[in-house]
Amino acid sequence: MIGAILEARALTKRFGGLVAVDDVDLLVNRNTVHSLIGPNGAGKTTVFNLLCGLMASDGGTVTFEGRDIGVLPFHRITLEGIGRSFQRTQVFPDLTTFENVRVAAQTRQPRRLSPFRVPRGSDPGSDTAYRALEIVGLADRATERADILSHGEQRALDVAIALATQPRLLLLDEPTSGLSVGEVANMTDLVNRLRSELAMTVLLVEHNVNLVMNISDVITVLHQGRVLEEGSPDAIRGSRAVAEAYLGTDA
Repeated sequence: MIGAILEARALTKRFGGLVAVDDVDLLVNRNTVHSLIGPNGAGKTTVFNLLCGLMASDGGTVTFEGRDIGVLPFHRITLEGIGRSFQRTQVFPDLTTFENVRVAAQTRQPRRLSPFRVPRGSDPGSDTAYRALEIVGLADRATERADILSHGEQRALDVAIALATQPRLLLLDEPTSGLSVGEVANMTDLVNRLRSELAMTVLLVEHNVNLVMNISDVITVLHQGRVLEEGSPDAIRGSRAVAEAYLGTDA
């Protein structure tokens, strides 16, 4: 489908006298990878928190598929179809890889039984969990405890947990943070497959500029809480304002 899936207008967030997000407009089109970049403190993760309901905004609107979601809490926005991974991996270390994902899958089931119950007979939540693990390449680790997974595998598990909520828009916050070169390549491949094979829209916060340039359809550059520049990777590469404010050159 063509057109916007998410639109934020004049989004604003203050912490005392600090304006962390300052009148930000953001439009994310369907079936694209849209990246947010900027220096530390630019407001990227705060924007994510506002979009997914973890924080209440101090101004502006957020619409998802044409519906105003700006006043909804996190769990309601998840049910609307927005999934979220976190900058710091959010897993239950004492549960198996499969159990971690199944907890998330259960939130989408019509009968809200305990996500920790042992399933009997056909269990759609289990099917969804296994599918999410297959997508991220962890199906063969399903019965292993999450705390023995490598850092890269735990990052992939975090994505699987978000996928188990069956999102149409996936927000990934620093998915390659702390990963090796090989693990970064795996995560890059995963994001590409989410768009091409699952027709999913991905909004990405990422410090790896080379990855962002290679994977994105649109890049929005934040600086001091405001949108500095937005455009294609080529346009961002050629922007003097971005070079001076973020990339650290005067090209």
